[in-house]
Amino acid sequence: MDHPFNDDLRAVLDSPEAYTFLPSGSWMEGGCALLAESLQWLIPDSQLMVVGRIDEGVSDHVLMIREDGEAIYIDYDGLQFEHELIEKMRQECLSDCIGIAPAKTFLFTDSDLFWLQDDVLGFSGFLESKMGSVDADRVSLTWLDGADCGPGPA
Repeated sequence: MDHPFNDDLRAVLDSPEAYTFLPSGSWMEGGCALLAESLQWLIPDSQLMVVGRIDEGVSDHVLMIREDGEAIYIDYDGLQFEHELIEKMRQECLSDCIGIAPAKTFLFTDSDLFWLQDDVLGFSGFLESKMGSVDADRVSLTWLDGADCGPGPA
């Protein structure tokens, strides 16, 4: 999806300062839960989801979903429609059996999903300090016409 929020988010996440929040890995390998939880904190009426080889009991990725007339998934790559997310995960997981499920219905221990939960408030604040307001309006589909959706990265 070509949404102005995507470039803003990626610019902030690719900064060395953002990576200080991760003890290891990247935003698609370990940091996805911190990002998803932080976005959920900032955007009301959103929820955490898992995507991956769900039928095999494997959640490969955590992200946030928000309904805006249709499901919008948000992770390091920014806003995506479901078909875009599924295709990306098919390529990443090398599997055609990709599913999406609410994180709360998937069998996790606290340490599986929320391993960086103590950093959610700090990282949420960091995102807003660099991007300006991160809220439901900022990720609305109404911005798909290319209009400016708010301040870019500081």
